[in-house]
Amino acid sequence: MSKEMTSTLEGAAQGSELITRMLVTVYAPNQDPFRFVANDNADLSFGGNTYYSAEIERGDIATNADGSREQMTLKLSNRNQAWAVYIANNGPIIRGCTCLVEDVFIDHLDQGAVWRFQGIVDKLHITISEFNCVVQRDSVNYDEDAPHMDFGPTCQYVFGDARCQAVGDPCDQTLSSCDAKGNVTRFGGHPSVPYETVIRNA
Repeated sequence: MSKEMTSTLEGAAQGSELITRMLVTVYAPNQDPFRFVANDNADLSFGGNTYYSAEIERGDIATNADGSREQMTLKLSNRNQAWAVYIANNGPIIRGCTCLVEDVFIDHLDQGAVWRFQGIVDKLHITISEFNCVVQRDSVNYDEDAPHMDFGPTCQYVFGDARCQAVGDPCDQTLSSCDAKGNVTRFGGHPSVPYETVIRNA
């Protein structure tokens, strides 16, 4: 599960250079997702999945004039011309699919992946040397309901569900009990929010 930078990663970034790898996951319908790891000479096992080695570059996130859409370009090098055949066979499947772009830190894989961008694959282009596409998303969508979120000091997730993933005896959903289970990176509460706010007139 991707997330923001943890305090452990932020501390490591200040103390030494972090070795990052970009993960690209394309969620195709009715089959396993396509998973790639960028800038690596070997496949990567992470989160119970195998990410296949590929030379991938990503562009900066760009926003259109009215701010309603964001997009990122991805370029996949056609190593030994094998990817051209792969993309040619799977292009119709990949176009329109959800694409998730994350970063992982090789020396801190236990900290999970950090979310970078997510959108829909579009504008596929294949040459003899590379494959290019655009991943785009609407940044404003008034027709889509936002997920229900509780902004309280205790965890809002159901113990053991897909977002929590904790095992063992249920806890009281506080940050301290979640930390005791070694599951604090998935904590779904907001400890800085007080239980009560007392307002007094002077």
